[in-house]
Amino acid sequence: MTRLTKQEKQIVADHTSAREILARVGATLSGRCPGVSFFVGSTYMDITDETTWQWIAPLLNELADLREQVKEARQTRRLES
Repeated sequence: MTRLTKQEKQIVADHTSAREILARVGATLSGRCPGVSFFVGSTYMDITDETTWQWIAPLLNELADLREQVKEARQTRRLES
């Protein structure tokens, strides 16, 4: 079994993080490095540089959090009705 270098471990971690963030908003990772390529449904999107991805990733997480809060609020209202 070959051991990963520190750089390879970072690449794996970056891929995993991007895949998880995108999954939270219903997108699928297509490629990574230096930016991120992904699909939202059948639409292909490409963020071509790391700086832009580092700016957008927290916004996607915030969007996913807000969607979860709205969903929970709707469920609570239904139970109260």
